Amino acid sequence: MSSSGAVNYGDLFGIESVAAAAIFTVIYAPLAAYYAWRAVKGFNYVFGFMIAFCTVRVVGFIIRAVIAGSDSAASTLGLVIADQILFGMGFSGLLFATYSLQSDRERIAGIQYKQPAMVILTNKRLYHLIIIASVVLVIIGTSNISDSDPDKQSLGKTLRTAGTWVLFGATAIQGFRSGAFVYLKSTKYRRTGLKTNTFVDTHAATLLALISALLVERMIYTVITLGQRAHEATYYPLSALPEFLCVCLVAIPGLVLSRTELQEQDVLMQGYRANDPERLYAQGPTIA
Repeated sequence: MSSSGAVNYGDLFGIESVAAAAIFTVIYAPLAAYYAWRAVKGFNYVFGFMIAFCTVRVVGFIIRAVIAGSDSAASTLGLVIADQILFGMGFSGLLFATYSLQSDRERIAGIQYKQPAMVILTNKRLYHLIIIASVVLVIIGTSNISDSDPDKQSLGKTLRTAGTWVLFGATAIQGFRSGAFVYLKSTKYRRTGLKTNTFVDTHAATLLALISALLVERMIYTVITLGQRAHEATYYPLSALPEFLCVCLVAIPGLVLSRTELQEQDVLMQGYRANDPERLYAQGPTIA
């Protein structure tokens, strides 16, 4: 409770540290600018998603710092709910970016999934729909939790829980897909004659697997603590930090190619197949 007797919602949601929120605000701001510069230099949807994610995190951590440092702000339910919604929906931008990057890297490798289950799991529209549905559930659920009506509060908890589990499922799919990519690249398919001899190109599958593992870890933490009062002693190292590390990994030069560079790779791949049609891998790796 604050000195005026108002409910301190910030304390109820475990928002306490001004310093931690300020630090993450400071480190995310230049990353948002970096991705904006990369998008201008050579656009890719990955950059767009990362700009959105970093911007949402900057705004979210600013709000958290204000809530942690001001009793009046912490007693403003709308501000606290806005903070919870931003952090709930912001993760989707990072997941969108990772999925898009995965698709681009599989495209460069010439991987074409034929097995029905993999075709479904790698369906871009379906995957995006799943993420959007999870975000909608989390937003509506979080909004209803603050309602004075007990029935709406109960509905809000149910919807938020459902949305979180759906998002966990989407993250698990990305983790599985990245693991399959590592396996295929390392054991199944020979290298093509394309220019993929840089460190990033050689280890792109491993980097994607690492990013996906961090995302899965973040969601495991979220699911485990679902419905509990947040504790910043665990939230920052087990949720906020893995997200930040993912953003840093995606920022590695050469990992994300511009749309123009991807088109150039397509032309090179087509030309290589035309000049060497008898090679086993000339038709591109496929999963039957």
